[in-house]
Amino acid sequence: MSLLQQIVSNDVIRQKILMLPGLILGFTFHEYAHAKVAYSLGDDTPLYEGRLTLNPVRHVDLMGLVFLLLLGFGWAKPVHFNPRKLKKPKRDEGLIGVAGPFTNLVLAFILMIILIIVAIIYRGNYSLSENVYNVIGEMLIYGCSVNCSLLVFNMIPLPPFDGFHVLLAILPKRVSGILAANAYRTIGRYSFLVLIALFYFFPGILSTPVSFVFNSLYSMAQVILRFF
Repeated sequence: MSLLQQIVSNDVIRQKILMLPGLILGFTFHEYAHAKVAYSLGDDTPLYEGRLTLNPVRHVDLMGLVFLLLLGFGWAKPVHFNPRKLKKPKRDEGLIGVAGPFTNLVLAFILMIILIIVAIIYRGNYSLSENVYNVIGEMLIYGCSVNCSLLVFNMIPLPPFDGFHVLLAILPKRVSGILAANAYRTIGRYSFLVLIALFYFFPGILSTPVSFVFNSLYSMAQVILRFF
C-alpha cells in the first residue's frame, strides 16, 4: 500500500478530505449571497471589495478553513456592507444577514437531490462501481451536513453572527437601536465566552437543530425516491 493510500485509508483524514468540497461550497455561496443581496439593496461596498463572484479565493479564509477542519469551528472572509447606503437599513440588514444561512439551506437541499440522483443511477446498475458510489455518496452527505451546520451556527443571535442582524431587523426600532449601539462594545466582547458556556452546559444546543434540518431533508429525499 502506497503512502497516499495509507493516508486516505485513515478514517479521520478521509472524513476531512470528503468534507472539504462541501465546506468550500458552503463558505463561497454563503458569503456571495451576503454580497449579492447587499448590492441589490443599494450598497456597492461588496462590488468594490470584489465579493460579487463565486470564486472561492475571494470568500474562503484559509486559516478559518483549517481551524474548521481540525477544531470544528472556523470562519470565512466576512462581507462588509455600509448601512448608510441601504434603502431601508433596519430591514435590509436583516435581509443581508439571512441571505447567507438561507443559501446554505438551499445548497444542502440541492446536494441531497444530487444524492438521490446518484442513488438512482447506482440502483439502476448504470456502470457505477460501489467504491465510486460510496465516495460520491459520503461527499454529498458531508456537504449536506456541513451546510446544515453553517445554517444553524450562523443564525445564533449574537454578534458578529448573521442571526444577530436578523434579530435587530425583527425587534422594535428602539430596542434594536440600543442593541446595535452596544453590540460590539459590550455583547460582542463576550460572544465567544457565551458560546463556550453554551456548548459546555448544553452540548446539544447546535447538534439538535442541525440534526432536525438534516433529517428533514433526508426524509424529503426518501419520499422522492419512492417514485423511482
